[in-house]
Amino acid sequence: MLWNRRYVLVHLTLSFALLVLGCGDSLKVPTRRDGGTTDLASAEAARGDGMATPPQDTKTAQDGGKADAAVRSEDASPSADVRAETSAVITFRFRNTGSQTVYLRRGCSYPIGVTSDADGKTYSNESFCACECASSSCQSTPACGACAPPSGIAVEAGESLDISWSALIPTLQTKTGSLVTFQCVVYTSISTGTYRVRITVYPTPEDAVALTNGKDVETSFLLTTANATVEVPSQ
Repeated sequence: MLWNRRYVLVHLTLSFALLVLGCGDSLKVPTRRDGGTTDLASAEAARGDGMATPPQDTKTAQDGGKADAAVRSEDASPSADVRAETSAVITFRFRNTGSQTVYLRRGCSYPIGVTSDADGKTYSNESFCACECASSSCQSTPACGACAPPSGIAVEAGESLDISWSALIPTLQTKTGSLVTFQCVVYTSISTGTYRVRITVYPTPEDAVALTNGKDVETSFLLTTANATVEVPSQ
């Protein structure tokens, strides 16, 4: 009876030892020399690094996508603001702020000059007896009346005179129509920015016709893509 007890005790002791050894091995994570799984902590860290994205990287990626889309949109259809050009119509209001009447010379148009502060280029309000080349109806030189002889237009003290100017560059080109070859005009926009408008005022109508005793008056203005009225004091 005693031997049986000792046999059972030894058997239980050996079984328990084997069980402990088996459980200890099962807690280990296999390691590989070829760069595979190393240990549980490393595996979790590697998996975590692969999924994490820093917030600044996400923002950069999103901003970059927006920038690319904007570039593609601009390339496809550039707007006036993107090109920094305009075809705005400006009304120059020449106001006589003095106490004496002054005179402006007028022929086919009032001779004004609009000069860019950026590059020094000057644009006039010269007109042409020509149709616009891009128009389908532009097939020959239109019939234009003769310009009126030069004269001096009075601007009384305290009064003003409006002169319109389109921010466009007219260029004459040769075009072959259905019957003849003729001159037509092409208009291109000019850059936005700061400009100066200049006009000459005269003390008498005779001076305006003869271009004598004139005095230049000018003022600066900002040319944008919007139509505007610019006040130009004439004294």
